Amino acid sequence: MTSMIRSMKSGMSLLLACVLLLGVLAPAVSAATPTWSESIAPKTTKDVNKVWTVTYSDTIDASTVSADNVRVVTESGTPVKTDAIVEGKTILVVPVESYMPGKYLLYVGPGIHSTKGKLQKADIKFSFVVASETEQEGKTQVIQSIKEDSVQIGGQQYTVTPQLKELFSVANQDALKNASVTFTASETQVTEVQDLHLVNGGEQAAERVLQGGEGKITGNLYVESDYYHVSHLAVQGDVLFSEIVTESFTADHLTVEGTVAVPETVQTAVQTFAEYPTTRMTIVFQDSSIAVIEIRRKDTYVQGIGNTQVTSVAIMANSELYFDTNVILPNVKISKGVTYIDLNATIKNVVIESNNDIQITGSGDFENVTVSTNKTVDFSAKGSIGNLNMENGTGTVELGNELNVSNVTLPPGKMANEVISNFEEVKEKI
Repeated sequence: MTSMIRSMKSGMSLLLACVLLLGVLAPAVSAATPTWSESIAPKTTKDVNKVWTVTYSDTIDASTVSADNVRVVTESGTPVKTDAIVEGKTILVVPVESYMPGKYLLYVGPGIHSTKGKLQKADIKFSFVVASETEQEGKTQVIQSIKEDSVQIGGQQYTVTPQLKELFSVANQDALKNASVTFTASETQVTEVQDLHLVNGGEQAAERVLQGGEGKITGNLYVESDYYHVSHLAVQGDVLFSEIVTESFTADHLTVEGTVAVPETVQTAVQTFAEYPTTRMTIVFQDSSIAVIEIRRKDTYVQGIGNTQVTSVAIMANSELYFDTNVILPNVKISKGVTYIDLNATIKNVVIESNNDIQITGSGDFENVTVSTNKTVDFSAKGSIGNLNMENGTGTVELGNELNVSNVTLPPGKMANEVISNFEEVKEKI
């Protein structure tokens, strides 16, 4: 059996990128609570007899390896018959019967020891997809029509997986009109959406609604038309706005693992000054989770309401932020080129790096404010600053009369009245 597996390995097995360090001496405890390590990226294979190879740093004690701690299940949790074969420092996971196309999870651990009696520290939880031989990956086509049980893309009819059913529902036909989609299909079923381009927006009085139904886009969502409202959708990549989107975008229950990027509007050579966009772009997130918001367009208004969470905001153009008081923004960075920003939010860390004199208005509580610029900062916002860190010894700040500052960290050799231009007026509030 071992020799057969050795030959299978040459064409089928994939060495998982994991060399697990083993822990301290400990007795085998089969009922130990696993500490799953999910650092191994999901894999896709068309080999229905795929042999997975897990390699450790020490020789494995075969008596500690069993069907209980090396197992494969389907996405729905149904066990799949496999053999776990120990060969020195490796465990070969061999399917007893061929895999059917679909998603699987491979669990390795807990309780696996080396021959030295050492227990591995981390247990593996690894997902893989067995694709059909007829699977088409990364096709980009235009969505032409949607029916109750199918969608026509690029002249071909497809069904969709249950997870994508609401995204490709008849209710979204207008929102997806002429949209281009990059997708993976197994035979005639769409199994994954990598990228989606939205091009048929609505109007100010009637937004175009896209209901995601908890569906997922594994790549990017491109918004290329105004007045879209996106609801209940997960985007593993970025949300990227086209330059022609200048009015409004709203969303609720939107999850973005990457960046929501608002690009700078560039005036072309043929545009006159009168034709250059001057309207304020409005972006509203309700009950949404966004990793990063990046604002490069002047006069952009971003609002977060409800249970919205944002990890970081990078401001590269004059703009306005309005977030509900229960929303805490961990990091806001004001970069070079910004001369005005209206902050209405609770922010843990504000870093000011603008290379221009800058005015900051609004209202909020700011736990830490770091002034890294050598220019003048007019901090006219109302509220409070926990710690004002004057990092650049040549920069100055003017504090508003309705702003309380708990602490000021001064540059070496500097006095407060040297870096706070109106110190005498506001010293009672510091």
